[in-house]
Amino acid sequence: MKHKIYSKLLNNEFQFWELFEKYDFRFLKCREKYTEEFMQTYNQGFEAYLSGDWEKAKLILEKAEEILEEEDLPIRILLDFMNNHEFKKPLEWTGARIINDFY
Repeated sequence: MKHKIYSKLLNNEFQFWELFEKYDFRFLKCREKYTEEFMQTYNQGFEAYLSGDWEKAKLILEKAEEILEEEDLPIRILLDFMNNHEFKKPLEWTGARIINDFY
């Protein structure tokens, strides 16, 4: 395993999270509820958020929460932020924002 990781490091192919995803039971247990359907839906909603299509992002992210069957804090944070702007991206939107406080 070490040789494989070292080879990936040299070829700039290594992703640190891979260690957790493949080898840490606790990490796998925490991610159990996040199905492939949820992840695909969430990623589509997040892409819509980044691109500034916030009305679309709202619908997709709400669908992701329905799939999860519970509130999801990252989704709630995005929806709250977009709601504060009435689901219209600010004129200066660059696909990122400064986070001044944390939940």
